[in-house]
Amino acid sequence: MSRSLARDCGFKRVFEYLFNKELYGEYSNSSQNFVAPEMSNNEFLSNEELTKLDAELFNENELSLEELEFSKSILQTVKNNFNDINQKILNHLKKNLQLKDIYKLDYALLLVCVAEVDYLNEELGVCINEAVRLAKRYSTDKSPSFINGVLSSIYKNQ
Repeated sequence: MSRSLARDCGFKRVFEYLFNKELYGEYSNSSQNFVAPEMSNNEFLSNEELTKLDAELFNENELSLEELEFSKSILQTVKNNFNDINQKILNHLKKNLQLKDIYKLDYALLLVCVAEVDYLNEELGVCINEAVRLAKRYSTDKSPSFINGVLSSIYKNQ
């Protein structure tokens, strides 16, 4: 099983989730918390649409059933624990930086890594390395060091 590929797909699903939140007006521009807490559990895709996306992920990426389940668990974990993960990230940003200032790809990577470590019991070092790898692949030149710095701050005592 390729956890890297499944994690990549899970990250894309979390990014899409954030994009849909923005599309449907769920972001509060004036809010330090980036997403209004009372709105964070809304569903944007029907079960039928999610099943279709699962099939597309499975076929396009040649995922095994186990990889697909891991990918799905990443999104579900982020959704179920969004407020707590969000607050944890917020607590470890530099004082003048707000969640709404973070590039959405980087924000999605932070959400995925914290969800995996804190709720899916994945190994910390592997998750941080994977988040940095995905940042190098999909984000800006400064993103890998930013993500590594935030995650190192969150988990400095572990």
